[in-house]
Amino acid sequence: MTAPSEANAPSSSELLTERLSEALRALRALQFSDSPAERVGVSPAQAAVLSWVAQHEGAGVTELARGCGITKATASATLDRLQQRALLYRQPRVHDKRAVGLYLGDEGRELAEAINRHRSANMERLLRALSREEQQVLVELLEKAVSGFRQGEA
Repeated sequence: MTAPSEANAPSSSELLTERLSEALRALRALQFSDSPAERVGVSPAQAAVLSWVAQHEGAGVTELARGCGITKATASATLDRLQQRALLYRQPRVHDKRAVGLYLGDEGRELAEAINRHRSANMERLLRALSREEQQVLVELLEKAVSGFRQGEA
């Protein structure tokens, strides 16, 4: 008979899942620790939206939500807060006045650039702990896992 403590022990798959979850939480925290966004009271979610808009100016709310992996309601609420701070603005699209494009204001652009520089520096610092070959393998495995996950959504 199995001892009670063994029966409740997590499986190796559960342990691996927990280790991965913890590593991803730590990576998210590293991206935004002491970031320019944090210093001006912009949340990590708002910083992610600013960064995304910086790379996709003119895109709409639906594209933003899809690109950031958030709901349209969350995207709209986040955009409202950023717009109140004049970090970005919505502008009606020429071909469809009901739809809006998203654009950064001057301060939003400066902040997005600072956020991206900070994130890049932190990721470079993180990768320094690995050899060039390990870096390549890490990125390839993460891309493969994300691709497999996305294919499962289709």
